Amino acid sequence: MTMPQTVEEQTRNCLKTIEKALTDAGFLLTDVVRNHYYVTDATFADVVFPILGETFGDIRPVATMVVCDLIRPEMLIEIEVTAFKG
Repeated sequence: MTMPQTVEEQTRNCLKTIEKALTDAGFLLTDVVRNHYYVTDATFADVVFPILGETFGDIRPVATMVVCDLIRPEMLIEIEVTAFKG
């Protein structure tokens, strides 16, 4: 697997993967109720917030962003979502 180089590209790639996984499981992005964002640099917040807003802006899930190391040095962001169908 080749990792995209920029945090913007990685964010869009994560969101595309998440949307496919949700769809495959019978969910929609509108079913997302909680997001965890893990980034390797606090300055990435200003870069990824607009991208996240494009995807989740009207959905408004609860969200937490954590600055941390990730398992591989080329990884800049990891996104985890929780979806719920009531």
